[in-house]
Amino acid sequence: MYIFNTKLKKLKKFIEHNIKIYVEEILNPKEELDFYITQSWVNVATQSLATYKHSHQNSIISGVFYVSVKENDKIQFYNPKVGLHQIGFDSMEYNSWTSNSWALEVSNNTLILFPSWLEHNALIAGHRISIAFNVFAKGMFGIKNSTNELYL
Repeated sequence: MYIFNTKLKKLKKFIEHNIKIYVEEILNPKEELDFYITQSWVNVATQSLATYKHSHQNSIISGVFYVSVKENDKIQFYNPKVGLHQIGFDSMEYNSWTSNSWALEVSNNTLILFPSWLEHNALIAGHRISIAFNVFAKGMFGIKNSTNELYL
């Protein structure tokens, strides 16, 4: 499950560059961490279908690069707060922040990065080729000199 170890070097470099941006702008860790792709695999679907809702354990960031998709192809993300006894109200407008789930339309040559804990599934509109991957990090996690300091 390591397609990037032997093939697609330019695509791997592009994805690593975007992982670096994601880490700097979204995660913004205080300590220097070395983020790296741990797994990568190709998905090929030949018909319309939906995959099961899932997350990616033992990873920090997950992603998918869409090589070839049909119109109306989507990835759906699920709000992790649903079912946590939050106060409910009807919103004036539903969006990715106010919905229980949010479907994001995908297109050819598009990269999507997301936290690995975020549950999602694919809503495939027909023939699709994608490359998925997981990311972990080496370095110092937690707060230095505290009970949660962890060096990997």
